[in-house]
Amino acid sequence: MTNHEDVLSRIWHALKNVPYPGYSRDIVSFGMVKEVAYDNGTARITIQYTTEPPPVRQAIKKAVENAVSALEAIAQVEVDLVPKPTAQPAVPTPQPVPGV
Repeated sequence: MTNHEDVLSRIWHALKNVPYPGYSRDIVSFGMVKEVAYDNGTARITIQYTTEPPPVRQAIKKAVENAVSALEAIAQVEVDLVPKPTAQPAVPTPQPVPGV
């Protein structure tokens, strides 16, 4: 039987070897990996992106699937690509006009 924490550690290690397309840094160091879970042979990874065009997002997803599925104890890899929430501009509150 495989230790759950050991599998999670191996998944994170595999993700650190997935380079961001066009850069020498990996997706973990870029802060794109938001969640990693493992249950009964299935790895679930949430990748958060900012402005990457669809082909780049799909390349990252495929690279994650390939890296993680190569690990022992992994039967299935589910990768969820989610956009990074954008900061909403502050809505100014009306200020009273003196003398009105």
